[in-house]
Amino acid sequence: MSIAVASASSESSLETLIYSNFQAHQTASCSSDRDEEGQHFLSVRKLSEHQNSLLLSTSQEYGADANVIRRKIANHILCTFGGVENIYSRQEDECVDQIVQTLQNIVRITFANVVTFRQSSLTTFNSFKSSDLYEAAFQILEMVASLVFAKGDGRLARCIIELLESFSKVELECIRGIVCSFMTMALNHLFSYTNSGRQAKSINDSLPFLFGMNNDGEEFAWREEIICDIKAILMERLLDKSQAVRLLAIQAVGRLFGTTTQENSSDDSLGLSNVELHEDIIQALLWNLSHDPSLANRSAAIQSLPITIETLPAIVSRTRDAKLKVRVDALDVLCSKVDVKTLTRNQRIELLQNGLSPRYPATYQAATKMLCCGWMKSVKFDPVKLLDLLEATSREENDESREIYEDVSVKAARAIIAAASDEFQVFPSISSSSDHDKSGNHSSSPEIMKDLGMVTSDIILADLSPPEVREYKEKVLNWKRFNLGSICKEQVDQIDNDDFASKNNLSPSMILFARTLCDVITESTILATDKKSSLLSEIVPDVTVLGDAIEKHVNRLNEVLMNMEQIDDDDEEEETALMKAYEDEEDQEVFICLNLLKMSKVIDMNEEGSRRYFSNIIHRILCDPCTHADVIEGAVLALSESYDNEAAFLLAISEIMSNVIEIDMVDSDDVTTKNTGYRNPDVRKEQYLRGIEILSVALEKTSRKMSSNPILLNFASTILTAITDISLGPLVREAGVSCLGRFVILLDESTIIDTYKPILMEIAYGEEEKIEIRAQATLALCDLALLFQRMMAPITLGNVSDQEVSLTALLVEMMSQAKKSLAVVAAECAAKLHYTGKIHDARIVAMLLVMYFDKSFVESTNVNDGSAKDVGSPTRLLQLLTVFFPAYSISSEIGRETLKASVKPLLSIINRRVNTKVKGRKNMTWPIAKMIEYACETLDNGYEAVKENGTATNQSVPKEESSLLSAVIAICNFIIEEVDDISTSFLRAVCKILSKSYIDVESENMKSLNLLKQRLEETAMNVTDETAINYVEALIELLDEVGSDLDKDEDDVSETELMEEDAKNTGDDSREPPALRSRISNGDSIPTFASLGAKNDNNERRRSSRSSGGSHSGIPLFASIGASEANPSKLQSDPETGSSDASSSSYESSDDSDF
Repeated sequence: MSIAVASASSESSLETLIYSNFQAHQTASCSSDRDEEGQHFLSVRKLSEHQNSLLLSTSQEYGADANVIRRKIANHILCTFGGVENIYSRQEDECVDQIVQTLQNIVRITFANVVTFRQSSLTTFNSFKSSDLYEAAFQILEMVASLVFAKGDGRLARCIIELLESFSKVELECIRGIVCSFMTMALNHLFSYTNSGRQAKSINDSLPFLFGMNNDGEEFAWREEIICDIKAILMERLLDKSQAVRLLAIQAVGRLFGTTTQENSSDDSLGLSNVELHEDIIQALLWNLSHDPSLANRSAAIQSLPITIETLPAIVSRTRDAKLKVRVDALDVLCSKVDVKTLTRNQRIELLQNGLSPRYPATYQAATKMLCCGWMKSVKFDPVKLLDLLEATSREENDESREIYEDVSVKAARAIIAAASDEFQVFPSISSSSDHDKSGNHSSSPEIMKDLGMVTSDIILADLSPPEVREYKEKVLNWKRFNLGSICKEQVDQIDNDDFASKNNLSPSMILFARTLCDVITESTILATDKKSSLLSEIVPDVTVLGDAIEKHVNRLNEVLMNMEQIDDDDEEEETALMKAYEDEEDQEVFICLNLLKMSKVIDMNEEGSRRYFSNIIHRILCDPCTHADVIEGAVLALSESYDNEAAFLLAISEIMSNVIEIDMVDSDDVTTKNTGYRNPDVRKEQYLRGIEILSVALEKTSRKMSSNPILLNFASTILTAITDISLGPLVREAGVSCLGRFVILLDESTIIDTYKPILMEIAYGEEEKIEIRAQATLALCDLALLFQRMMAPITLGNVSDQEVSLTALLVEMMSQAKKSLAVVAAECAAKLHYTGKIHDARIVAMLLVMYFDKSFVESTNVNDGSAKDVGSPTRLLQLLTVFFPAYSISSEIGRETLKASVKPLLSIINRRVNTKVKGRKNMTWPIAKMIEYACETLDNGYEAVKENGTATNQSVPKEESSLLSAVIAICNFIIEEVDDISTSFLRAVCKILSKSYIDVESENMKSLNLLKQRLEETAMNVTDETAINYVEALIELLDEVGSDLDKDEDDVSETELMEEDAKNTGDDSREPPALRSRISNGDSIPTFASLGAKNDNNERRRSSRSSGGSHSGIPLFASIGASEANPSKLQSDPETGSSDASSSSYESSDDSDF
C-alpha cells in the first residue's frame, strides 16, 4: 500500500516537475487550464510572452536545459524510491510511462495550440512560420527533442516517434510540416552522441532511459532503430502533396548524411551517417532531385544528397536543369563538396560546357568560381595541370566530340585568365568619352565593369584567402613560363633527338593555354594597344622560330605515322600497347601542330624576309603527300595569314595545287604502273582528295570581289574533273561537289545560272548518286538560291525528265524519301528558303510540320551530341523548326497564308503514312490534334505580333476567318475529297476534331461560316460511318443554333462570291497562296476556341449559354493540351518517368486524337 501511495505521489510530483520546467513557473494544475479529458493545458502563447530562461534560442542552451531537467527528474526518482538500490524494473517502467505520458501531452498540447490559434489562418506551414506562435511552439518541441533523443536508451524516443507518426498523416499541411521539422531536431540530437559528460555509473546503470547506455554498441543499436522509424515517416513526406512539406522532409533527411546548419554539431562517432545504411533515402532523394516540380525542392535535394559514385552523376545532371537557381546550386555544391580529381573527364567537360555559357551570368559566375576556387585550388593553382585533367587531346570515336572537348578547354582557360586580372575581361564598348583612354581603349575601372554586369576578379576569387589569391595570379600570369619563343627554340634543338618525347616541354595543355592567353590579350577591350604588343612579345615567338617549330612537329607527326605502319604484329599484347602509345602521341602532335598554326594570327609578319620564310615552310607542308590530313586546314589558314592580299594567296594555292595533283607520268619506281605508264589510281585519288581539301579551305577564305580573277577561274577544271571523272570514285566526287558549292558562290550570277546550275541540279536529282553527294549539291543550290532569285526558276534536265524541274520540286521529292538523312538536309534548306521568302509552298510547310512532330526524329535526337551542329542532324533540324514556325508566321502575311493552307496537305500526308504498312514494324502514333493546335496557335501568335508592331512592319491584319475556322474548313475539304482513301479509325479521329472545335460565330466572317456549314453538310453526306457522322453533326448543331443569322446574311452574299470561295477552298491546297488580302480589322479581337481532347461538351449547356443573352467568349482551343505541350519533345517517353503518351495502336483514337 505504501508503494502505491508513493507511486501516486511520485506520479503527481514527477508530472508537475516536468510541466513546471516546461511552463516556466506557470501553475500546471490550474483547473481552468485543463481540456475535456482532464489533461494539463500548456499555454504556449503565454510562454512566448514570458520568455522564461528555460526557453533559449540555440541548441547548445537547449541541451543544457534538457540536462538540467534530466538531472532534476533523476534526483526526484532517487529521492522518491530512497536510492538506486530500491529501484526495480517495475518502478522504472512506471516512471518511464509517466514521463512519456507527460511529454506526449506536451506535444499534443503544442499541436492543439497550433490548430486552435485564431490570430491568422495556419492551414499552411508558411503561414504558421510567419505567425507569433512559431517561435514559442518550436522552443517547446526543441526542448522535448533534446530531452528525449540526446541521451537515453530509446524508450522515451520510441514513444514520441509513435505519436508523431500519427500526426504526420493528418490532413492539415501545417501539422505535417511541424512533424518534419521535429524530425530534423530529433536527428540532430541522435547524431550528437559523445562519450563524455555522463552521470555516475550507478545512476547510468539504474536510469539508462535518461542518461544512456554503457557502451557504444548499445547506443548505436537504439539510435539506429529510432533513425529507421524516422526515415519511415520522412519517406512518405518526401512524396507529400504539399511542396512545403516535401521541402522540410528533404531538409530533414539531409541530416542523415551530415548536412546540418548547427555550428556545434559533433562528429558522427557511431557511424550512423554511413550512406550504406540509408540507400532507401538516397533513392527517394534522387527521385525528388529529378522529378519534383518545385525548384526549391530540387535545390534542397542537391544540398541534402551525399556525394557518392551513384549520386554524383545525378547532381551533375542538374547543371542542365530548367531553372536557373537549381543549376547555380548544383554548381555551388560541386564546388564545395567535390574534388575535381574524383570527377570523370566527361563529367568535367559536361559541367564546364553547361556552366560557362555567357547566356546566363549567374551560372557563368558559379561555374567560374567552381573552376577557379575549387578545381584550381585542387591542382595548386596550376592552369596547365587543370587543362591536363580535361584531356582535350584524348582520342574519341568522332571528331565532333574532340572539338567539343577542345572548345570547353579554351573556355576554361579564358575563365581562368579573366579571373586573374580584370584587364582581360571583354565587354561592349562604352559611349562615354570619359571611359576611354587616348588610344581608344577602355579604362579598367571596376565600377564601370560592375555597371556593365561583368564578373570581376574580386568576385570570382572572393572565397580564396589573400595568400591564395596572390598565388593564383602569379601562376596564371607567369609570362616567363608561357614564353613560347624560348620553348619553341628548345623544341627545335631537341626534336631530332631520340628522347624528344620524354623531353617535350611543349605539352598540349601548355600550348593551348599560351595560345588562349594570346587570344585574350588581343581581344581585350581594356588593354591599350602598346600594352597588348608588350604582353604578346613576351609570349609569341618570332616568325622564323614559329615556322621552324611547326615544321619540326609536322615531321615528327609523320614519323609517328610511319612507326605505326611498321609495328610488328608477332606479340598481340605488345602490339596493342605500342599502338596505343603511338595513337596518343599522334593526337598530341596533331593538337600541338594545329595550335602552333593558329599562332600565325597573332605574330607580326610585317618583315618581308620572315614572312617569306614562314610561307615557304607552310608551302612545303602542304605539298608533302605525307602530311597528316588533320593539319591541312590549319596550314591553309596559316598560309592565308602570311599574305596581305587575296590575289597573292590564290597564286600560292595554285602553285600548291600543281604540286599536289601531278599531271605527268608516274615515277618508274611504281611497280603497279610501270608497264602501263599511267599513274596508280589509288595515288591519283589521294592527290585529288588532298587538292580538293586544300582548295575548299582556300575558297572559304576568298571573297566575292575575286570573282573575275583568272587564277580563281582556273580552279574550275580541277573541280569538274573531280566530279565527272568516274575513276576517282564517289569519295572524290563528294568532295568535289562540296568544293563546287564553295566555288560557284564566288562567281557572277549569269555564269552560275548558265553553267553550274544544271550540273548541281542533275547531281541533286540523280537517284543513283550517294546520299552524301546529293546532299552536298542540294546545300549548294540552297545557298545560291538565297543569293539569286533566278535559281528558283524551273529548267529542263534531259537525263532527269523531259519536263521542267525546279528546286521546289526537288525539295518535295527529297523530303518525301524514306532516307532520313537526305530528308533532313532538304527540310533545313526548305525552312531557310521559306523564311527568306524565296518560296511559299503549303505542301512543304505541311511536311515540315510532320517532321517536327515525328517521334522517330525526336527519339534520335541528342542535344549533347557534337553532331547536333552539323547539317543533316535531326537534333539540329528540330531546333531550327522550333524557331522557324513562329518566325515564319510573324515574317509576312503570305507566310501566314501558307501556314494556314498547310492543314489539308498535312492531313493528306498523315493519311498516306497511316495507310502505309511496313512489315515487321508498327505504325507510328500521330498526335494530329496537337499538330493542328500548334499550327493555329502559331498563326494566332503571328497575328498578335503583327497587330502589336503593325506600324513598324507596315503589315495589316487579315479580315477573314480565324485560324481555327480555316482549319475546320480544310478538314472538311480533306474528308470530302479523300473519303474513299481514309480508314475508318482515321476518319473517326479527324471527325472527332470537328466535334471538339467550337467556333465563336460572333467574331467570325459570315461568308466563311456559310461555307463551313455547306462543307459540313457535304461531309455528313459523304461519310457513312455512324460514329464519324455523330461527330460531324455535333458541330452542325452548333451552327444550327445561329442558323437564322446565317440565313439572314446569306442574301448579302452573291452566288459568284460563294463559288469563288468554294473554288478557293476545294482547289489544290498545295499551290502557293493567292495574292495577299486584307482580312481581320485591327479592332476585332482574336477568336476563341473550344477545348480539344477533353470530354464531349454538353450541347444543351451550349444552347443555354447562348440563350441567356450574355456575351459569349468561348473556350481556348485545345485547352486540355496547352500550347506548351504542342512541342514534339513532349511526345517522346519521359526520360525521367519513363512514361509515354503513344497509343498502343497506330489507329487508336484517344481523347487527344492521336493515331
